[in-house]
Amino acid sequence: MTLIIAFPINILSAQSVDEIKESFPSRKSMGITEEPIYTRAERMPIYPGCESITTISDQEKCTESGIINFILENLINPTITKDELYSQGFSTKVFLTFVISKDGEVNSVEIIKGAHPKLNKAAKESVGKLPKMIPGTQGGIPINIKLTYPVQFHLK
Repeated sequence: MTLIIAFPINILSAQSVDEIKESFPSRKSMGITEEPIYTRAERMPIYPGCESITTISDQEKCTESGIINFILENLINPTITKDELYSQGFSTKVFLTFVISKDGEVNSVEIIKGAHPKLNKAAKESVGKLPKMIPGTQGGIPINIKLTYPVQFHLK
């Protein structure tokens, strides 16, 4: 026994498909001129000095360590004590996001969970000084990658 199932097919001409496409606004006409920003990629950005490491997971660990060490080494602790922070209800940890652009530059540094304004400013300045990196890639094409890091201040 053979079962034949028939589906109605609505065949559009090439002209009507183009008309439909033109009826939707383009990214550019909607004011979207920026390229997408990813949070994960086939190859994540590589911190300077980590490119010679052969495995991807070890490169990622090296990059994470390099970023954290750089931030901490370039962090200028503001003139505020831990007691002052705690008495005002602030913590000593700041969470930031930033983008490693498809050119490897650091930009769009933002505080996602802040502490005292002086700590926020110091953390942002330190992250903004990160060196140019090898950009992350998707399908072999450089892309923008957003990273999130905590910055812990060690105050007296």
